[in-house]
Amino acid sequence: MIILVALEKEIPTLHKNKNVFTTGLGKVNAAFQTTKLILEQKPSLIVNFGTAGAVSNELHGLVE
Repeated sequence: MIILVALEKEIPTLHKNKNVFTTGLGKVNAAFQTTKLILEQKPSLIVNFGTAGAVSNELHGLVE
């Protein structure tokens, strides 16, 4: 399993976990990094965290 986030600050408590990876902002960065990680890590599950599309200082954690 791998967990993907655009920015490290979106998941501050887990960013040092070996299964958490940052992709950078934008669809192109996300697609490139995800493809690269699939080929390298061969994960059984991919969790994409932080799909809200914006960074706001007022939001923290998972927002549904």
